[in-house]
Amino acid sequence: MRQERRDFIKCGALSVVGLAGERAIEGVKFGIHQPMPVVVSDRSVNRDLSVIGVYGSWAASLNRDRLPSLSFRNEHFAGIDAWRTSARKCVMERMAIPAIGGAPKISVNKEHVHEGLHIEEISWQLPYGRPTEALVLKPISILANLRSQELPTNNSR
Repeated sequence: MRQERRDFIKCGALSVVGLAGERAIEGVKFGIHQPMPVVVSDRSVNRDLSVIGVYGSWAASLNRDRLPSLSFRNEHFAGIDAWRTSARKCVMERMAIPAIGGAPKISVNKEHVHEGLHIEEISWQLPYGRPTEALVLKPISILANLRSQELPTNNSR
């Protein structure tokens, strides 16, 4: 049993080397008195660091000497409203948000009180999929305060 475990650990370590290549063991010095270098190798120091890693230089090359098509700084946008309309349309197309119509009708299926909580079981149906169900938990002390306050009306002018 001991030998199988040892073989498993060796295979696991070798698989890391297989995935990451030689860079996985560059910083490992085989000896107890070997100091760890600050920079592992010259290849690991990348002058073009980017938030998106190795794809940064590629992404930057797509718009090297021109403004992106939906940049507000482009001259073909007459004002902020024209830019906002065009940009919003493009974002909605690219996000592929399904049209679900207006807000769905919410049904209160059950209500009960348990240990100082008013619990409502609600549900609603979107144009696709099964009905969504949820629980709404409200402390009873807050409910009493909310019910005692009157909402302001527009007739108080």
